[in-house]
Amino acid sequence: MEAHLEEELATLQQGREHPLSDVQKQELLALARDLPRLWDDPHGSPEHKKRLLRIALKEIMATSEGDSIRLVLHWQGGDHTQLEFQKFRTGQHRYVTDSDLMEIVRTLARIESDARIAAILNRNQRRTAHGQIWTAKRICSLRSHHAIAVYCEGERQTRAKCPSVTRPSFWASRRPLSCG
Repeated sequence: MEAHLEEELATLQQGREHPLSDVQKQELLALARDLPRLWDDPHGSPEHKKRLLRIALKEIMATSEGDSIRLVLHWQGGDHTQLEFQKFRTGQHRYVTDSDLMEIVRTLARIESDARIAAILNRNQRRTAHGQIWTAKRICSLRSHHAIAVYCEGERQTRAKCPSVTRPSFWASRRPLSCG
């Protein structure tokens, strides 16, 4: 056992005595310049990215202060990077429906059925917070969660008599929605 350890120590010391050659240094620098392309490659697996980070990072220090989290990244070369971001509050998560989309649904809910609202949003390439297409059930769930009144058949005729509410034309509901 002791002989094996001495052998490994001798191997490590030989590595220190023979530093990288100029060609090896140039190859390493070329790889470093190519790192963004490697990182952004759509075929690159998360395992490769994790391995790259484990090679480049020496230590990560995390501290929680109030409603924020601060990370200090210690890189192998000796540099330090500090990142700070807000904590999610209880009940919050990253899958939140955009407020402008909520206003669109709130407006359309008074003049269209859930299935029609879903079709309009899908035609305008709007997706749920999870990136899925809209369905009538998802619109119903969204309305229910945000206390948006449901459209009732025949409601348009009674609203047409009310001068405070303007009713869009048939073609206006089919035009692409402006995303503000």
